[in-house]
Amino acid sequence: AFSASRSESDIFNFMKDDDGSSSSDGEEFEVSNEDYEELIRLEKELSQNTRRSDLHLKYIGVLQRCKLRERLRSARQTMSEEFPLSEDLWRAWLCDEVGQVESAEDLAFVAELYEQAKEDYLLPAIWLEHLGFMEASGISEEAVRQLYENGICAFGLHVTQGGRLWNAYRQFEEKFLAQLSQNQPDAQKKQTERVRKLFLRQLTIPHDGLSVTWDAYVGWESSMREGFDAPADVASAYKKALAMYNARMPFETAVSSDRTPDATLLNAYSNYIHFEEAQGEPARLQCVFERAITLFPTNQELWVRFLRYLEQKLRVSDVTRAVYARAVRNCPRVGSLHVAYMRFEERHSLSHEKQTELFEAAVAAGMQTPDEHMEVSLTRADYLRRRAEVLTTGKTDCVKDLRQVFRQASEVLTTKFPSFVDKRLQLPAYWARCELSLANDPSAAIAVWEACVKIKTYGNLPEVWCAYIEMHRSEGQQEECRKLYKRCYARHLEGDGASERMCTDWLRFEREEGTIEDYALAAEKIEPRLAELAKLTEAADKTREKAPPPLSQPSKPPPPDLTPAEMKRMRQEADPNYQASKTHQAEPKPKRQISQSEPDPSQPVAKRPRPGLGFEKGSAAPSAADTSMIEQDGLKTEDAPEVGNTGSGDRQVQVPGGEPQTEAKGG
Repeated sequence: AFSASRSESDIFNFMKDDDGSSSSDGEEFEVSNEDYEELIRLEKELSQNTRRSDLHLKYIGVLQRCKLRERLRSARQTMSEEFPLSEDLWRAWLCDEVGQVESAEDLAFVAELYEQAKEDYLLPAIWLEHLGFMEASGISEEAVRQLYENGICAFGLHVTQGGRLWNAYRQFEEKFLAQLSQNQPDAQKKQTERVRKLFLRQLTIPHDGLSVTWDAYVGWESSMREGFDAPADVASAYKKALAMYNARMPFETAVSSDRTPDATLLNAYSNYIHFEEAQGEPARLQCVFERAITLFPTNQELWVRFLRYLEQKLRVSDVTRAVYARAVRNCPRVGSLHVAYMRFEERHSLSHEKQTELFEAAVAAGMQTPDEHMEVSLTRADYLRRRAEVLTTGKTDCVKDLRQVFRQASEVLTTKFPSFVDKRLQLPAYWARCELSLANDPSAAIAVWEACVKIKTYGNLPEVWCAYIEMHRSEGQQEECRKLYKRCYARHLEGDGASERMCTDWLRFEREEGTIEDYALAAEKIEPRLAELAKLTEAADKTREKAPPPLSQPSKPPPPDLTPAEMKRMRQEADPNYQASKTHQAEPKPKRQISQSEPDPSQPVAKRPRPGLGFEKGSAAPSAADTSMIEQDGLKTEDAPEVGNTGSGDRQVQVPGGEPQTEAKGG
């Protein structure tokens, strides 16, 4: 990559030859002004913060577009040191490098690159590509065979992908068998046995295409000798593997590769892991864990669960150490993983230099909470304290390192988390105790507590003063305890009744440790203070009594024990629609009086005009009786609202509750 110390003009000259053409170690490339400015900007930003994966990806993308091979390789190496790369990033990098192999040095570089790609996650496709590349490179038969065995250990138990590896391994051995001539009977016999053992091993493994493997085995053996009949133990092993395969198929369906990595898939993997835990086969369980981590590399709970299993059940330190290294690489800001890693390495007698490296990496990882910073620092202090207790030489340097850890932790917590208060006093109490027990320096221990009580957020904590006093009391320094009581008894300490408890603690101390004069002097100071505190408490109580009570919703009485009929009646009484309909039904409808001049409705008539409506055009005007009836109905003909013309000289009137009616213009 471009050197961050170079000026833009230096970088530009570095990218150009004397004749103005672009080159990089003999390679031709073209860089547009836009790409050039983008490279400069990204280079500067990466020099300031290397933990930005988005900047690394943008930088690599520009370098790919500009075809800057050497710089692209360097940028990829830098990112792989900072972050674990995904399968797509590894395959893109490997594809570029494989296509440019021209020498033994290039071959060695690509082989090493494949090994790096297999360290972060379980990637079957990368494994198979690596094996194919190494076979084609012309390395020895034994070297390729060892690579296949390593692959079997890594994912040979993978239910859906392991069969591809077994088949490739068997084909590799069958190819060498086919190359042997009849004049090499011993070599043929040895190679034939290799192929047969691979068949038998594969038939005990549940994998996709297990029945196809069985058919291939029977066919191969039949070609070697006529009348072949599979041994009973081989057939039994095959049936057992088939049953294991069928038992795992529901879980494999739930975690199939076409599913999106989401909460549902994570839960499916959790169920699969639980199933394999019940089966009690560590290698299969480890394979499922690896598959889940490949899809969910930043899931803290998954890493913790995997590591707990490795430490408590598998107990292979090299395997567990490698998983710890990957866990903190994928979840660098999770303090609990750093703490567990440091403790694991201490139990397994790792070197002091490596322990220091782990602690420095944890501090630089950018943990987000004060509790995580605190726990990492305390874990480091634990290690240094235990180391100082057993060292005969170099103890002084160890104590210096311990002080530096406490000092650095205090500075980080004060600057990064100014509102954080360690009420449990984990850091100052531990620090002061180490100064007394390890360094045998009481003045340093006193300095720790003095610095603590002078901090605004700690000076009014009763726990701080009590711990400070207890340190002097444990050393038999009663006079120092009295001085501290005199400093703190009049303070407004945090917490209900904290000041009262401090006063009573002073009296109790003098009763147990002091003379009668000491007790009298303490009581002389404490009694006025207790009276003052009592008045303050009484005033606060009166203020609370005068304050209006908080509004609260009255509690609903429990529902009565009603019969279904009573419940129905109560619902009806509470329903306004039901009450309205009941009232409407109860009101008697007014009977309509018929005028003597009006025809009897019971008698058949040809046509009877309806009261309140218009008459046909040309009919006679309504009689006085008709008019009376209309008025009784509350509506006069001349008061009816006009809604429109009919087009024939008539007009329409609107009757309340009815349709518009046609009224003759002359009516």
